[in-house]
Amino acid sequence: MTAVVIAIRNPLKMSDRLEYHVPAGTTVEAALPSGWPRAVARVNGEMVEQDTLLKDDDCVVLVFQPEGLEAIIINILISIAISAAFALLFPPPKPKQERDDESSPTYGFGGITNNRAEGQPIPVVYGKMKVGGTIINEFVDVEDLPPRSTLRQLVCYGEGPVHSIGGVTTNTPAAVPLVGGALPREIEINGNPAQNFKGVKAWVRTGTNEQEQVPGFNETRQTFAVGSELLSFASDIPANQTGTTVGTLWLFDDNEFTTHNDAVWDNRAVSYDFSAEAVDGFVVTLNFPRGFYGTNTTTGSAVSAFLRYQVRYIELDGAGAPITTGGYVNDGYVRLPVVGPLALRQRSPFQAQFRARFQDPQAYTPNTPGTALLTTGAAGSSASYAATATQGYAGGFQIPHIGAFAWINISELGTQEILSNLSGSNGFTLGLEQLTFADPSAGSTGTDTVLTVKIGRGFDVRRYFAGSANPAGDPDRPPASLSDGLFRSGAFGQWVHVGFRFIAGDFVELCVNGRVVETYNPLSTPQNLLEWPTSQALVVADNKNMLIDEVKVYNQAMGSPQFTADYAGGEGLPGPALGQESSMIFRSAYDDGAGVSSFGAGSTQWYGTTPTLGTGATSGAAIGWVRSGATGALKRSKYRVEVVRVSQTSTRSSVSNDLEVQDMQSVTSLSLSYPNSALVGVEIDASEQLNDGAPTTTAIVYGRLCPVWDGASTIIPSLPLKWSANPAWVSLELITNTRYGLGRFYDARDVDLPKWLEWATYCDEIVYDGRPRITVDNPGASGVDADLYFSNALVDPDTEVVRGEIWFEIGIEEKPTLPETWEVGSFIRLSGWPTSATAGIANDVDSPAGAGYEIYAVELILNVWTVKCYWDRLTEADPWTSGSYIGADILTVAALDGGIVEGASRRFEFNGIFDKPGRAWDSLLDIMAVGRAAPIPEGSKLSMRYSHPRSVVGVITPSNIVEGSFTAEYNSERTRPNSLTLSILDAEQGFETVPVQVQTSDLDSVSNQSFIRQENKTLFGVTDFGQAERHGNYVLNTNKLQRRSGTFSSALDALPYQVGDLLRVSSDVLPRGHGGRVAANSGPTKTGAVLDREAFDGAGWTASSVTVTADTDTDPYGDATADTVAGTGYLSQALAFDSNDDGWVSIGIFFKDVSAGAPTIELTTDRGTSSVTYNLSLVTARALQSFDLPARGTIQASTGTWRYATASFFVKASDGSALTSALTLKLYPHDGATTGSCKFAKVLATQAPHAAVGGAVRGFVTDREIVLTPAVTNTFILQEFRGSTGTSSVDLTMTPAGTYPPGSTIFLTDSAAGIPTRGAPFIVATAADALTIELSGISRSSDLSADFEWVEYNADVFADDAVEDTSPPDTGDGAPRDKVGIQIYPGSGQLSSSALTEPSPGFFVTRVFTAWIPSPGGRDRILGSRVFWRELPDDVRTIGGWELAATVDGAQANASFTLPGVEVGALIEVSVVVISPHWTAIPPEAGLRSTTRIDGLAWAPVAPTSIGADLRGGQAVYEAAYADEATGATTTRALALELRRGGWVLGVPIAARSATGSRMIGPTDDIWQQAFNATCGRVHARSMTTAGMYSAEVRSESIDLSPSASIDVPDITMGGEQQWELATGTAWEAGSPSVGDPQTGANLVVNAANELEFTSGLSSTYIVTTDALSAISLDQSRQPRDIFLMAAVEAEQVHPVTFASMGIGFGSLELQRWSFEGPTAVMAQDPANCSLTIQARVSVKGTNVTWGAWRPFTPGVYTAVDIQLRIRVTRPSTDYNVRIKQFHTKAVLLAEKRTEQTTRDLHARTEVI
Repeated sequence: MTAVVIAIRNPLKMSDRLEYHVPAGTTVEAALPSGWPRAVARVNGEMVEQDTLLKDDDCVVLVFQPEGLEAIIINILISIAISAAFALLFPPPKPKQERDDESSPTYGFGGITNNRAEGQPIPVVYGKMKVGGTIINEFVDVEDLPPRSTLRQLVCYGEGPVHSIGGVTTNTPAAVPLVGGALPREIEINGNPAQNFKGVKAWVRTGTNEQEQVPGFNETRQTFAVGSELLSFASDIPANQTGTTVGTLWLFDDNEFTTHNDAVWDNRAVSYDFSAEAVDGFVVTLNFPRGFYGTNTTTGSAVSAFLRYQVRYIELDGAGAPITTGGYVNDGYVRLPVVGPLALRQRSPFQAQFRARFQDPQAYTPNTPGTALLTTGAAGSSASYAATATQGYAGGFQIPHIGAFAWINISELGTQEILSNLSGSNGFTLGLEQLTFADPSAGSTGTDTVLTVKIGRGFDVRRYFAGSANPAGDPDRPPASLSDGLFRSGAFGQWVHVGFRFIAGDFVELCVNGRVVETYNPLSTPQNLLEWPTSQALVVADNKNMLIDEVKVYNQAMGSPQFTADYAGGEGLPGPALGQESSMIFRSAYDDGAGVSSFGAGSTQWYGTTPTLGTGATSGAAIGWVRSGATGALKRSKYRVEVVRVSQTSTRSSVSNDLEVQDMQSVTSLSLSYPNSALVGVEIDASEQLNDGAPTTTAIVYGRLCPVWDGASTIIPSLPLKWSANPAWVSLELITNTRYGLGRFYDARDVDLPKWLEWATYCDEIVYDGRPRITVDNPGASGVDADLYFSNALVDPDTEVVRGEIWFEIGIEEKPTLPETWEVGSFIRLSGWPTSATAGIANDVDSPAGAGYEIYAVELILNVWTVKCYWDRLTEADPWTSGSYIGADILTVAALDGGIVEGASRRFEFNGIFDKPGRAWDSLLDIMAVGRAAPIPEGSKLSMRYSHPRSVVGVITPSNIVEGSFTAEYNSERTRPNSLTLSILDAEQGFETVPVQVQTSDLDSVSNQSFIRQENKTLFGVTDFGQAERHGNYVLNTNKLQRRSGTFSSALDALPYQVGDLLRVSSDVLPRGHGGRVAANSGPTKTGAVLDREAFDGAGWTASSVTVTADTDTDPYGDATADTVAGTGYLSQALAFDSNDDGWVSIGIFFKDVSAGAPTIELTTDRGTSSVTYNLSLVTARALQSFDLPARGTIQASTGTWRYATASFFVKASDGSALTSALTLKLYPHDGATTGSCKFAKVLATQAPHAAVGGAVRGFVTDREIVLTPAVTNTFILQEFRGSTGTSSVDLTMTPAGTYPPGSTIFLTDSAAGIPTRGAPFIVATAADALTIELSGISRSSDLSADFEWVEYNADVFADDAVEDTSPPDTGDGAPRDKVGIQIYPGSGQLSSSALTEPSPGFFVTRVFTAWIPSPGGRDRILGSRVFWRELPDDVRTIGGWELAATVDGAQANASFTLPGVEVGALIEVSVVVISPHWTAIPPEAGLRSTTRIDGLAWAPVAPTSIGADLRGGQAVYEAAYADEATGATTTRALALELRRGGWVLGVPIAARSATGSRMIGPTDDIWQQAFNATCGRVHARSMTTAGMYSAEVRSESIDLSPSASIDVPDITMGGEQQWELATGTAWEAGSPSVGDPQTGANLVVNAANELEFTSGLSSTYIVTTDALSAISLDQSRQPRDIFLMAAVEAEQVHPVTFASMGIGFGSLELQRWSFEGPTAVMAQDPANCSLTIQARVSVKGTNVTWGAWRPFTPGVYTAVDIQLRIRVTRPSTDYNVRIKQFHTKAVLLAEKRTEQTTRDLHARTEVI
């Protein structure tokens, strides 16, 4: 029975808490943690007193109450703590991540993103789209320290199969990922091509049913937030342990795997239970929220801090309780080896990961470290393995490949071998080499130790260095850090994995810690050979202090996968890499005392088993690095994972080492290939590239393969799958797809395929795209700027079909850039070029309507653009001779002027993605709407209608409209938008959301905004700017022209009509024209003819009292020639009458120029009854329907005008009996009572109610009144049957304008109207009155009647062509959108940076200045730039993460920023990334980059307290003493020592400055025996930082290096000595002996203080006397002798700037670098100081003095007869001066008698001039 206690020290920092149990009955006060004086307490939410007793299951929250903080304040905070505490005890279940179903990762406001929500549909992609896709699996692996983060994403880009992803059309082999240049640019990370990032690998799966699994995604991970700090303090050390601990744990022997440290685990471990489901492994993510580093308290620079931690786990049972059996000590725990020590130095936050697979605790034995080979600096300290006779190569053989790995731990720098069989110029060496680097950014040189491989090529040895891919010589700059192959003192004590591989004629690669750090390709390594040595031993280590473990050599071309495998995440691989056993020719793990070697299974033994261990080399004693010996089996189960910090948490302000467990991930192994899903697996090096969380990975996807009908097969339609963006075939894919479409309801046989093909053809028509056109304007004789080339022989390489080609060429001077849409796969159109009417041109090349030329290549060669297109018109005649140019070979170039070339595209394309839940039918409507179409269900079948220019299929008149049902509504144009903004994902602009603005032309000059009616829409499925413009124009045209709508009802007449049909309408409500039905016809048919005559002379005619004369006149239609009939009688002819007919006989005749009365038709029968006579004067009335004759009328004058008359007779008997003989037709040229004449042109008699005269008579009889309008065209439209209408115009000559009653004959101008069948609906209307409607809705009734909805139709709505864009290019300053621009590539251009540290009150700051120039030629608008920086570290395993320093807007191309805590001399790198609409999130690695060193001021370092010197072996050694030596402080470790003799600014340096951290200079020949004035040889000493800042000065007043009697230096003391030249206290003069005079150069003078100084000029010299050696020569033989020569000068600079004029305060930063002579350290902004050098020259010619050149003087032995010295001084300007106070020299003649050890031997730096 217990109570739960949560003790919170800081209520705003919940991670700083304790959780424990106390027995029931304990008081609150007794439950306080140790050291808490008091606390505010709440039990089960209620505040209680300190003496409250706790009961079973109570939950008490204790909040620490510091002294002076009232409880009321704690109560304000404790409410926060209680809520957090209960949330910790009872965390809510993790909700399923979802997104709003109305949102879309493609079309949402945030642009194209990845979909990370669960339970979402798989996207379906059609056409070409940029797709974010759905993240199926995503996790980050953080490896190594410095951390290398690798993001792995498995992205589903839609239902498969698709045509391609990123242009990749085939599945990527698992072993050959897409990398580097093979990565398609169409796969992007954060909007940038993946190939711009380093370390990216990709695998494509197109979504086939049989596709393989993507490598690296054989597991799923689930992340669980932890967010708890890892703390460790000295007080945590278990009290029951004795001896030394590491951090807070007892880690010696096997204690890291036992229960010795359980007390620390119980108090400090952070844990998480994977209790929901069984898992296979785990990942722990460690977060360093404030970086991890220490701070040098003297310089303020960052230094490394160290970290160790440990992980353990225990299996849980079904109830979530630990299983306490198993493990190394049978307590259930598997304790993994301690990680570290890790040396970290990074200021910015970062993460690291630890991962492992769960081993069954019941069978687990831990991995323990092995031992290593230890070598010392003794000669021969190595392990040497003799070559065997079974080596794979003979001596001198040029081998194909070799590879080697080793783990090393060094304790000194310099050149040292790791592994070698080099013999002469044969073999190889893997080692370290000390090199001298010239660092241009620092302007200085220095030495460093770097990883090196030496390859013996048989004739020489070539070296390959880490950090430089140029083997021609030493590189200029060392690698950046240990992880790049740089070894400095920070590497001491650390295990480092190194290796190399060699491939003959190909690559040499060096690797460090599992990754390639340098690659030498064939271009940089000519004659890349390795010649094998003859029987040469393999030597491991050589004469250096070093530990080596797990050495392997492979006779194989090892690569990055093997490098990584052997590194094994930093743990090392015990044994050969997987699959490389047979190629491992040598391995030694040094786990025994003999250093025994082995080789892989299947290989041969190349080297002896037992090596020769040289002096100081031991094996099997020192602790190694690579662990082995683990046993166990993987087990999927539930586990608790715990992490404890081993290294202690620092409480010092100078150390930032906060650490927390950010999260833990469960790992479950699986193998899924995701069939029928299009996938891309991406592996991204996330370090320093992905700074803003999980990236968006997109790809250009050519989507689903669609069924395309062949147009022929019907019973079993042939529908091959092809990629298409045609809305017709896209919609057909959705209709027939059974997985996500309508395939459960329709298959291809249910679809109206001919209609779909018709629509597809319309969608594929090629139309102008609205981009700027090119109009040819050739310069004539000066040259051809544009031309066309034709060939009929080109074969399409994809289809192997001959297609022919046509090229358009244009000079670059005329058009430096082409429209961006002119790319492969798009189209151009030609117009205005010479046609077939031009001489030499056989066929027009202008593009036919709806067609264009497909581009297959665009080339720029020299100064000519060539756009190459397929011809695809081979069925036509060649336009001109194949293989020639039209301008150069056929015509003159001037003939081409005015030719136009314009970009073109298909009329309609659907490019879209369905990525949210929806109904298949709705999706079908969306697809078809892009092509202006809609599906029409017809029972179990599916048809469609699409909007396009088309013909009327029917006529609706009052005769077929249900009375009273017709309605019409006028939709005012003023209520409809006249301006549209259409949003599309513009493919040309990287699928960004782009507004397309269109408006009606009448707004072009409108200034009043109230006239603008704006509407905004999103066009789904449209990604082309021109297509969007056409859509907008179509909508606006519709708004303007389709102003009427309404309804009507009809019976059977309208049964065949469907939605989308066009009808011509006239109604009583909307009387647009006059409509009715044909009462009788006068059409062109001769069906049932019993008489058809065009001649009246003969041909069956009998003339009675008339004459027939041929005439030249023709009938109104020019079809028949007239005859003139004159007289008192008639013409007659028998008619062949069929008695079975219905009794009707119709007669029609053309007549003209009646001279008297009117012509008469008479019909007689055999019944003997009186003849029936029809007087043609009645033709203006109506045709007869019976024997009843109407009232007689008067015919219109026919003079000069052709008239047409018809008469109908019912000729059956009244009893219905048939006639028994033929009828007789009589034609009278008069009215039957007089004589006269008349022209007859044509006559036709038919057995029908109405007849036409021949085929030339066009007319009909109306059943309604018709009004014909004068002076305009009256159009007649007739419906014969559904879908067949004829259109003609009324012949106003034959039927003059006016009103015609029912029964009148209306004449037409042609026969296009078809057959005016009786009862057929018709309309006669003028263009102004014509009304065409489109059926928009139909509702049918059971009685076959229907109700119709209609809208007005106007063909002008299809005048939707895009308007040519003539706007200027986008200049980046807000100018209009540029349709022909190109993208800026942000990783090219120029960048320069400089940095300066400058003083600020009380401290100093570093300011960086940077400027850049992006790559030229881009027109993409620059949105801004981001500036990043990082420090390039000098010591090991440090992390220089990129940090954002500045952001600038627009086209600004410079920035400045300050850097915290970066000292002078540090090397930094700056990266600038340019942001444009195409490039929105570029990583710093892909930007413009430059490096620079920090110049400027820094605090002066500590100065030495004294300088001492002594002689060692005849040479001088100088040493500085510091005040901190007694205390053991380390403030001088980063300092160097510099000594100068005779002054500082003008003093002469004593040898080179010391190495960093050294207090000693020498041994050196710079010896000074005190003589005369001691100040001349006085030594001036200062400390110096790496930034070049000097300390205060220390001077040695007396250093006399005369050899003592106890030192055996015979040559120094045996010869004569002479002070040779000196300046006395009173004047400059020659010393003893006085041979010759000194030479004081021009511009120098002795001043009043007896000092040499300038009087003019900027340089001068002072030369001492000559022939100096004669005074000390013993034999005067004038033979060259050895002389030990010393010289010293005392001088100072006079600086023009004084302290008073500087205006700086005492003790300021600026003042620290100044002495009375001027600045001790010259900054970039300072002028140079004066300079002084001592120079010497000699003569060795005996009596003939011949001087050599002047050389810089260094103390030492010179061999000469005569020696001369001089001082050379310079000054930067006449404002400066010098004061040379003394110049002393001393010569010692060395004895001719030599001992075994000569002076020359003693003085290694002797210079013989």
